[in-house]
Amino acid sequence: MFSMRKPASKFLSLFLVLAMVCSLFGAAFAAEEETATPYVIPDVDGKVVILHTNDTHGADLDEEGTSFGMAGVAQLKKDFEAAGADVLLVSAGDSIMGKPLVSADQGKSAIEFMNAAGYDAMTVGNHELDFGIDNLKALAKDADFPILCADMTTEADGKTVFDSNKIFEIGGVKVGVFGLATPETLTKADASKMPGITFPQTDKLYAVAQAQVDELNKAGADLIVCLGHLGIDDESIGNRSIDVCEHVNGIDLFIDGHSHSTTADIIAKVGDTNVVNGAKIVSTGTALANVGVVIYDQETGTLTDELVPAASYTKTDADVAKLVDDRNTAVDKVYGEKIATTEVDLNGSRSGGAATDPVTKAEMTFPEGEGVRTTETNLGDFAADAILWQARQTLGEENVDAYYLEFDDDRSGDFAPLAEVSGDKKVVLGLITSKKPDLEDPDTIKARIQEATQYIPLDRLCLSTQCGFASTQEGNKLTEDQQWAKIALVQSIAKDVWGE
Repeated sequence: MFSMRKPASKFLSLFLVLAMVCSLFGAAFAAEEETATPYVIPDVDGKVVILHTNDTHGADLDEEGTSFGMAGVAQLKKDFEAAGADVLLVSAGDSIMGKPLVSADQGKSAIEFMNAAGYDAMTVGNHELDFGIDNLKALAKDADFPILCADMTTEADGKTVFDSNKIFEIGGVKVGVFGLATPETLTKADASKMPGITFPQTDKLYAVAQAQVDELNKAGADLIVCLGHLGIDDESIGNRSIDVCEHVNGIDLFIDGHSHSTTADIIAKVGDTNVVNGAKIVSTGTALANVGVVIYDQETGTLTDELVPAASYTKTDADVAKLVDDRNTAVDKVYGEKIATTEVDLNGSRSGGAATDPVTKAEMTFPEGEGVRTTETNLGDFAADAILWQARQTLGEENVDAYYLEFDDDRSGDFAPLAEVSGDKKVVLGLITSKKPDLEDPDTIKARIQEATQYIPLDRLCLSTQCGFASTQEGNKLTEDQQWAKIALVQSIAKDVWGE
């Protein structure tokens, strides 16, 4: 039973909007979809079809032209099955954290929706760890499908937290699927919530992936699929899907996530193709704006891929739609109180450009390259002010002895907030980055310290690196010598500024 997708749900209040955009969901405003031709199921009779999603981030409520929702995903799977295909439905991670629809109960609803839609497997995204390893283990027990991850291990015994792989026998084809999570999980989620968990990087990551391919080949897999949450961003070089495929032989299909990229983005990054070392790399973007379709033709041994945009497919599964709608209504009762309004556009975009408000549908444009992932924005300032207000309400001014503040890049903002520091509190200026090995110019750092004295007397200022060198398992990619050089730079500058 299916129904036609309804228009977007009602206004959820400024609070809910801010909850969405302030989360690590990242893209607070989605680009408006062009009118699309209705999608027609191709000739797939007797073929294996792999449907894939990634980085859904709680966009499980179907919204016409914007998001499939889980009801749309469920119906698409049924339509392919009705056309004679043997279907696998998989997720490349980041399903349980994002909009309050799934975040409010720490991902429990996300798993319920995926169960109802008929998912067959998923891998671990970094945001699957936002609520901690114990929560993820509990969700894995609730899931009707396996969570596969070959590179997430327990340091004490070296064993994987979840199964590494599984062979699915469908339509006479053995499809071997293994999972990979990004090593960035330890820096892009809270490492304290996953004690003793490790992720290999670069060559060690490639070795894990190659071992999985070899194991699945030995078990007789006809098609080998990596379900990965690695992405293609330059900041992830060495640990990207592209890098794994370049260094690992035998992967037929790599279903990617993490960077919110589409297959078109992958083609642009690689250069006129999405095939690397024989592996086809695909990804759907984010927030169920698309669902990926990969068709395996057993007779020719070929894979074809396409993305189905939400604007071109409007059918939904009625039962799944009701499940999601009921949950959305319950969440709306909690988060739906309107507490304020804003007369200005709050910049929650990733990196600027044209955007559309997800609730009012108002069009707006932010300066290109200026968003919450790249620079200081008014939304970021608003969130920081709210956090500061709550900290003062909870702790009180007198319960804080010092402030440790990162000021190592333009995104960190200027020193103006230091005017709010009261009494005799000290401020430690994190002006030396621990993210990159290049040494800062001493005169530039001294000038910045002098600039900070406009707000805080010099005798209440201190200098340090902006973060520790090994605050996570993998550290910040500086050699030991480079780390000592940073410390020596801090000491040298401090001696010049404050004396012995």
